[in-house]
Amino acid sequence: MRPVMKLADKLCCTRSSLARFIGLALLVCSTAQALEVASGSTGTLGALIVTAGTTVALPPDGVLNYTTVTVASGATLTFLQNAASTPVYMLATGDITISGTIDVSASRGLSEGGGDSGPGGWGGGNRAQTGLAAGPGKGPGGASILNQGNGYPAGNPGSYASDGNNSISGHRGNRYGSPLLIPLLGGSGGSGGTNSTSYGGGGGGGGAILLASNTQISVASTGRVNALGGAGHSTNNGGSGGAIRLLAPVISLSGTLDARGGGDGGNGFIRTDTGILTQGSSASIQGVFSSGQNTVIFPTNAPSLRLTNVAGNNVPLNQTNEVILNLPPSGVTTQPVEVRAEGHNSVVAFSIVLVPEAGERRIFNGTIDNRTQNPATRSFNVDFPLDTPVHVHLWTQQTVRSN
Repeated sequence: MRPVMKLADKLCCTRSSLARFIGLALLVCSTAQALEVASGSTGTLGALIVTAGTTVALPPDGVLNYTTVTVASGATLTFLQNAASTPVYMLATGDITISGTIDVSASRGLSEGGGDSGPGGWGGGNRAQTGLAAGPGKGPGGASILNQGNGYPAGNPGSYASDGNNSISGHRGNRYGSPLLIPLLGGSGGSGGTNSTSYGGGGGGGGAILLASNTQISVASTGRVNALGGAGHSTNNGGSGGAIRLLAPVISLSGTLDARGGGDGGNGFIRTDTGILTQGSSASIQGVFSSGQNTVIFPTNAPSLRLTNVAGNNVPLNQTNEVILNLPPSGVTTQPVEVRAEGHNSVVAFSIVLVPEAGERRIFNGTIDNRTQNPATRSFNVDFPLDTPVHVHLWTQQTVRSN
């Protein structure tokens, strides 16, 4: 066992104190303290005991309220995504014990279509077809289809916490998000390949999951939590890994937390928030890892930026910032998009991003003044492509980081 450490990245035990504890299997530093955690679970779903392959349907908000969670060795727990593709929030009043596998991974790109995302992530782009261009990867770190005729006909990889493995930064997706995993975001998709049977759809982005317990989380040596990106159908267009966050007073990790990208896709984030973290010799963390003592799950009064209307269609308050629109061939390309900002108390810079199923993405940058009006609402005219489904996203410009 590695020493138990308070998550301040400082080893508090001296050589003399180590000598006094020779013979103990576990070394506890004198300053390590259990963190007080309120997961917020109502316990209404009771105890979840998984002894075989099990799929849990996510409610509209993605929040699952348990008393305890137990995943037995050899068993796998997966999730049926809800309509909004929210992340998974598994909250427990008691212990979460993982000896088997919890999986929110994405799927591989198909011969023609893009791979599906895990819950809370974004899908891959479609392969080009006769008369149709390839589709870019979806999500803030979705890959571009630019320059496919100049050395990258197989598509490009998605990014998240780290870059997709593509030396040309203008083609892979951009990095985005926060290592704190607030907000909790999944991975982004790889782009589709050109019109060739040798290439195919981009891999989907890995999902996002939060495991929060009032008492403790234990991942045994046989236990895994997976948020893997899907591999591209070819070798160059994998989706990025997703996100895994563990929150509990005590976390014991002897198993695996894995948020790697599919194929050449970028890695996702892994985060532990706890007072005492024990890592066994078999522990494996695959992704961009950080740890701390942040107990916030759902921030209260957090600033918000959201779509309220797209091309005359009202967007429900509880919908994520993605709307799918399909304008007919005879439609009007210029359409209004209404944006609402609340709680920022500043001028907010944002991007309206149009991701078509075929053809390159379009980005409209704008600002909205939230200093004197709260909330503030503003409408913008945006040029849409016709005769193809378009995913309409809204992101603050701070969400996406350039390479």
